Amino acid sequence: MNPASLIRWRAVGIAAAFLLFAASSPADDNAPASSDVAALKSELVQTQDKLDMALRSYTLVSQENDKLKEQNAQNGVDANRLKEAQAAVDKANQEVAALRAALQTREAENARLREVLRQTQDTNAALGAENAQLRAKSGTRRP
Repeated sequence: MNPASLIRWRAVGIAAAFLLFAASSPADDNAPASSDVAALKSELVQTQDKLDMALRSYTLVSQENDKLKEQNAQNGVDANRLKEAQAAVDKANQEVAALRAALQTREAENARLREVLRQTQDTNAALGAENAQLRAKSGTRRP
């Protein structure tokens, strides 16, 4: 198997794993716990790492394509091999675009969850202040 095919399969595997992850993540509208936010941040970092890996794979495929073009010009390399490399580059471009779109979706979801967390924290702070006022009025001290 040539390097372009290996890179293509690696990128396809990354995209498939990401799509499985995106499909399996629940869309819960309840307020997230702080551990959920930490988990989402971790998942975002992992997703960005996967995108970086796909971009590195794309660079390798692009470099391979450039080498093949140069060899073709210098040595009359078989045009079919060049077409295969170009197809691999095109496929990698499509996969990178899909990963970027998926990353944007995850970032939007993370922003939404951060806003829910902020609202929950605001509510907790207001309830804490109200609780303190009620305790002060009733003369009860906190244990």
